[in-house]
Amino acid sequence: MEKQIDNIITAIEVAIDDFQKQIPGIQEKMFNELQTLVKDLGVQNGKILANLDNLKLIGNIKNKIERIIISNSYKAKVQQFVKSYQAVRNLHDDYFAQFNVTFPKKETYDVIKQLAVDSTLNSLLGAGISANVIDKVGEILKTNTTSAASYSDMINQLRSYVLTGNETEGVLERYTKQITTDAINQYSAQYHQAVSSDLNFSWGRYVGSNITTSREFCLKLTKKDYIHKSELPEIIKGDIDGHQCKLSKSTGLPLGMVSGTTPGNFQIYRGGYNCGHQFLMVPDSSVPEATKNRILIVPVEKLKKDGYETIAHDDKKGNYIMAHPDHVANKNKKDGAKEMANNVAMAKLFFGRGSSIELMPSDIEKPSLDAKIDGKLWEFETVHKDKFSSIQNRIHEASKQILNYNRAFRERNPVNLAIALPDNVSKENIYSALRLAVKHNYRIDRLSLKVGDALIELTKEDIHQGKFYGIVADMLKR
Repeated sequence: MEKQIDNIITAIEVAIDDFQKQIPGIQEKMFNELQTLVKDLGVQNGKILANLDNLKLIGNIKNKIERIIISNSYKAKVQQFVKSYQAVRNLHDDYFAQFNVTFPKKETYDVIKQLAVDSTLNSLLGAGISANVIDKVGEILKTNTTSAASYSDMINQLRSYVLTGNETEGVLERYTKQITTDAINQYSAQYHQAVSSDLNFSWGRYVGSNITTSREFCLKLTKKDYIHKSELPEIIKGDIDGHQCKLSKSTGLPLGMVSGTTPGNFQIYRGGYNCGHQFLMVPDSSVPEATKNRILIVPVEKLKKDGYETIAHDDKKGNYIMAHPDHVANKNKKDGAKEMANNVAMAKLFFGRGSSIELMPSDIEKPSLDAKIDGKLWEFETVHKDKFSSIQNRIHEASKQILNYNRAFRERNPVNLAIALPDNVSKENIYSALRLAVKHNYRIDRLSLKVGDALIELTKEDIHQGKFYGIVADMLKR
């Protein structure tokens, strides 16, 4: 994994460095040309004359400076830079290949790259460079002219603004460095996010080189081994494993972060402008079990502070069943008691296997799910009649609830379902319901079926490859 990560980071850094090599020379040429051109400004007693002729000359100077910057060689370097996006994409494909996963070559992936290329071209060749470099130089000339400033002072101001010195970068270097760094890193992140989301990866690593200008936030986050997406709301508040990073007074986010960064777009914006780190996702199987338990399983004491009540707790193993008082909401007393009893009975079977279960609060205004089992979201359902249509409907409703939840919160949680079946259920009705679930593509990732005190767990592969026949038959024999 480390080799693939290094390849991605190195390719990004090389593309930026190769583009930036030309910039100091362009700045030198730009300043030398400015020195020549401003000699035509009308000057009296060392002061620039505030007249119409000088203002007209400034317009001509801006046009000539634009031609110096956007030369044929500069254009060629821009084209070479955006070609590196495909190389970065290929390296991400190599990164995902190490996990033996396959993903469709969607048109969306091509669109993401084309939009990134178009945006970069506009920033480096079009309106972006005009507004942020050429117009800024024009403003210096105009301000000095209209205020009848000292000619020598204007030259010194242009020198410090245009050229890179010991402490500051020149205007073109500063601008193109930010654009190239943000553009290629954000494209890399957008492509990676699109693919990892399609693969339902929930874990990631914050990787990349730390340098003298790296932010406190990035320094702390690169030291964290694995990050689960459920941690992101706290992380973007600056809370990294109990360490509180300094926050911006204007954004309320860690210093340097892009305003408007959320858990949903953190992977793209990361530490902020000029950030060279990447948040690369990994499958669950790559994360040590100890790490999963430490991050995903909420400590009992914290749940108690949030109002949860203990249903069961194994002092030796540390696993538990904790229920929120509002787990069953907006129900009459009798129905609510039944649903609570059914969900607790389901939870106890998972508890017996060593899992920790949170029976979560219901929300009548927006989609909510029943439980977290070892930190993963699940939806529980109970089937009361031995009819394949009843089983199919409950599976359908449960999977729809998770998909609605994902849409509401812009998440991509796996569809994990736990269905309690009647004790007299027939295997034929279970088979029929599962065949229909495949036919209608309910997008189930894990399906647990409870019959009495027996619990079987089916994976997506078990369901789609027809392995469930034997598993279900064995369960019903017991």
